[in-house]
Amino acid sequence: MSTWNSSVTQYLYCGLRIESELLFPELEQVPAVVPPDWVVRLAGIAKTVKKAWYQSPVVTLGENEATWQLEQYGSWYIDVLAREITVTALDSVDERSVRLFTLQMVLPMAMHLQGETVLRGAAVTDGARQILILGAPASGKSTLAASLLPYGFQVLADSLLRINKSDNGDWRVSPQYRRMLIWPETLNNLPTNSLGTYTRARPGIDLLLAETGPCSGSPLPITHILMLSEQKSFAEKLSLSSNVLGFDSLERLLQHKSWYRWQVETNDLELDFLNTMSLLHQCQTKQLEIAWGWEHLDRAVQAILHLA
Repeated sequence: MSTWNSSVTQYLYCGLRIESELLFPELEQVPAVVPPDWVVRLAGIAKTVKKAWYQSPVVTLGENEATWQLEQYGSWYIDVLAREITVTALDSVDERSVRLFTLQMVLPMAMHLQGETVLRGAAVTDGARQILILGAPASGKSTLAASLLPYGFQVLADSLLRINKSDNGDWRVSPQYRRMLIWPETLNNLPTNSLGTYTRARPGIDLLLAETGPCSGSPLPITHILMLSEQKSFAEKLSLSSNVLGFDSLERLLQHKSWYRWQVETNDLELDFLNTMSLLHQCQTKQLEIAWGWEHLDRAVQAILHLA
């Protein structure tokens, strides 16, 4: 375990405490009253995996360690036993890009290597229901989550879902952070501006980083899983199927797991297969097909509002 410095401010991310030399203005700061779950260090010399058992052009895996190598950005080294991530960024790289890659790619991989279950998707809560929204990239997960804000919902996550079991065996989701990435077109088509202030997420890209308001860092029980079907321009109406508990839904849920493709290559899916079956049986799992176009968004929102 890394040396703990109680005078260092920590960040809260997906229910984990992150002590970091890399600043994360996107994250909520919390007092360092307990040791961190992960430490992020900055270093001038890239670390390497000593005994690699899997290697791709960008990812190398060893026993309790891994590296990311991105030619135009730098490298990331994960030490699972020490719970440390070492970042070696090129001087020419935009700092915001390094931060977002660390949050969206490297930390999820570190969580997975530590045995955590991490899904790619959004999550909302109205205090009684915690709904996971899963779907392919650009299927409308964040848009749908943001559209629920005027109806008393709160966004728990817009891209990364860290889920785990409570002591009594119930699956819970941890809030990601208090901001969400959203496209300007989505912001312009929301019924009201339920989001607070927003800034450009990355230089040269229209993607915005919007405030979603405060949320508790405590994990909450999952009640529903919504699987968005691929949007099709010829779809005539919205449909919400009943509970889907076959192998089909199991496979689709696994595909939204962080590092699913890498796990298929390394034949490392057994534990996640069992966890996913358990999760599906706890929750109401439904498939939502939304017709293409902003005019259909309110119908999707109404369908979710009427979920039992």
